[in-house]
Amino acid sequence: RDKGHAFINVIGLSIGLAGCILIFLFVRNELSHDQFHTYAERTYRLTINYPAFGQSISIPAITGPRMLEYFPEVEKAVRLRRSDPVIQIDSELYRVENFFYTDPAFFEIFDFHLKIGDGVSVLQEPYTLIITESAAIRFFGTTDVVGRTIEFVNDNTYTIRAVAEDPPLNSHITFNFLASFESLGSLESPWQHQGYLYLLLTHKNAERKLQTKLDDISMGGHERFMEIFSYYVAGMSHTLQPLTSIHLHSNLDREIKPPGDIQYIYIFSAVAVIILLIACVNYINLATARATRRSLEVGVRKVLGASRTQLVRQFLAESFILSALALIIALVVVELTLPLFNNLSGKELFIPYTSEIFFMLSFPVIIFLLGLFSGGFPAFILAKYKPVTALKKTKTEGPAGLRLRKVLVVIQYVISISLIIAVMVTQNQMRYIQDKHLGFNKEHIVQIPLYDLTNSTAASLKHEINRLAGTTSVSLATGSPLKASAMSSLGEDEETFLVRYVSVDHDYVRTTGIEIVEGRDFDIDIPGDKRYAAIVNETAIDKLGLEGIGDYVQVMRFSDRGSEVDECSIIGIVRDFHHGSLHEPILPTILYIDFSLFGNLLIRLQPGPVGVSINDIETVWRKFIDNQPFSYSFLDEEIDALYLSENRFATVLSIFASLAIFLGALGLFGLASFTAEHRTKEIGIRKVLGATVTNIVTLISKDFVKLVLIAAVISAPMAYFIMGKWLENFAYRIDIGFDILILSALIALLLAIVTVSYNAVKAALSNPVDSLRYE
Repeated sequence: RDKGHAFINVIGLSIGLAGCILIFLFVRNELSHDQFHTYAERTYRLTINYPAFGQSISIPAITGPRMLEYFPEVEKAVRLRRSDPVIQIDSELYRVENFFYTDPAFFEIFDFHLKIGDGVSVLQEPYTLIITESAAIRFFGTTDVVGRTIEFVNDNTYTIRAVAEDPPLNSHITFNFLASFESLGSLESPWQHQGYLYLLLTHKNAERKLQTKLDDISMGGHERFMEIFSYYVAGMSHTLQPLTSIHLHSNLDREIKPPGDIQYIYIFSAVAVIILLIACVNYINLATARATRRSLEVGVRKVLGASRTQLVRQFLAESFILSALALIIALVVVELTLPLFNNLSGKELFIPYTSEIFFMLSFPVIIFLLGLFSGGFPAFILAKYKPVTALKKTKTEGPAGLRLRKVLVVIQYVISISLIIAVMVTQNQMRYIQDKHLGFNKEHIVQIPLYDLTNSTAASLKHEINRLAGTTSVSLATGSPLKASAMSSLGEDEETFLVRYVSVDHDYVRTTGIEIVEGRDFDIDIPGDKRYAAIVNETAIDKLGLEGIGDYVQVMRFSDRGSEVDECSIIGIVRDFHHGSLHEPILPTILYIDFSLFGNLLIRLQPGPVGVSINDIETVWRKFIDNQPFSYSFLDEEIDALYLSENRFATVLSIFASLAIFLGALGLFGLASFTAEHRTKEIGIRKVLGATVTNIVTLISKDFVKLVLIAAVISAPMAYFIMGKWLENFAYRIDIGFDILILSALIALLLAIVTVSYNAVKAALSNPVDSLRYE
């Protein structure tokens, strides 16, 4: 009979369920990372903690055998050393990504599957390869590649002995090639061949015992540490990191794969509960509001002998049927929107209809719980009506029912306004990140990685590229402005600071656009600048207690003869610039010239057609370098990539927040339509007595407006606190001002007024004669 209310209920529940299912699939995927390994609960990654640098996952290769030798808690150890070699196939050069040297126990610890060959035996031989199916198809066009050879530039020829399935997407270890660790040769230094180290312990509870032993060794100092590991840095210690916690609880430098964030799991899970809660609140609100209209039905059924239990069963059955219909529609909506959601979230999610029994069994449970939660309360309210008062059409709803609906509306809008604030804060923070000046000019800078080039070749390459018409300036450096080597230093009062050292050439400051606030730039005509000059940033002056221009800083240089320390005079001070994402604070930074450490070529292009300049640069590249493929990237794109996960989070949060707000408006629309219908006769009398359309709209709207204002007062401090915690992840962030709080409340208020006004205007424009004949 009430098609409108039924439609609102079904659509509200189905949209709410669809949003929950999408979030469930996302959360399930994130939580499933590395859970598929048989020994996942017994596998740990070893990290090193440095007193100045913090935690690192770069472990000397010698550590693996030493862990097996000295610690009975370790059953197996696997080393992974990442490399990016250049290979030659059919005269074409390729730089290989996700190439690892590893130990034979790799396939004994991890459940990666081979299509052809035996991983353990292959990884015992030097110069043998395991290739994934996708890599085989990319390089050879087929997976039938066992026995074929690949020539590695500046290395040996390797033979493919096995083909592996592509690693699952929910693995933090991704690889295209695996080579035997034996291919690297013998260790000449304890620090050689650093990489990742994974340990399989004898049993799950061995972790605490092993960690205690590692802590005791660290407390034992230099002699004890050297006795076992053969390397030592003052204050060094080791920490075990559970394999299953790496994806969501680790964000260390040089992670194999960009990790997730457990905070996003909490936030999205909360949003899923909120969406479903709003949908259920809508159902309860409309069902209790319609209770008075169904009182006559209840009265007739009770007179004819229906018990309270039978009535409760009837109304719950209606709720279950609506819930089942909503679930079916929700699954259709999810199937239609899943490709778009995958594109936004960067996932490949799917509904496991047949692969997981748990998922299929959850459907009847969802229908039961949803029907019980949303329909249970209205069912008991309706079933308790007395037949005499129901048949007399006596007003059956007391103040308690009205208060309940008001409380539910306030709850809905507390949630909606909080979500509006959350969306505005995340979007403003992302806009702040994108617009913030980083201390250098990131536009039109091309980066070209350099591998194993002699100083003369690098200098000649720079000179020729600098002569091109499309270039403004060219520089050689350790890396881009986002990358630098790091060393510890002592500041005032013996406080330890992390200091970034960046080896550059004379044109670095000019090419990057870093601003000099005092002193001068490096000058190629001043011979002393090449070895005994340094430029520091403002933070270095403040943190390290430097006096400014003319003061000295120490710089360590490395060569075939070992390392040596130079005293460099500060010739310039530059404005602070960021050496990473805005999650990290600006560190004291020292620029110095060291031609032996250049690994990157920075080219500032003139604004205009980029393709022509890139082609010209590639032509020059091939003139000087014939054993490496030409590759490049733009600095601004690299900066944008730093915030890929945050941008995805903000986009997905905006979508689900909009969904929750829509559901709140949908429920308010249904409640307003019922209110207008319930007061039909009152509206007719008021119109006969001279009330205008404005008077009627104000009459119906004011109660809802009051509730929204109350919700705004409640939600503002709550959202301020929650989003303030999220912003603490950024060293540089926006402030949550009153403008965001007020604007969020105004948006919710405007949405409520528009939603309610439709039904209010419709009631106000109705013929008073028809209104007075109502009922």
